[in-house]
Amino acid sequence: MLKTVLTRAQRREHRTRITRLTELCGPPPIALRKVIAADEAAAAS
Repeated sequence: MLKTVLTRAQRREHRTRITRLTELCGPPPIALRKVIAADEAAAAS
C-alpha cells in the first residue's frame, strides 16, 4: 500500500528508521503488532 504513496527512497528511510528504533527500544509488544495488523487489514479491504 505504501508503494502508491511513498517513493522508494522514502520507504527505505522509513524502514531504516524503524530498524534503528527497534534496536533502541526492542521489538513492539504483541498487542501493538496485532493492532497494526488489524489496521492494515481494514485499510486493504
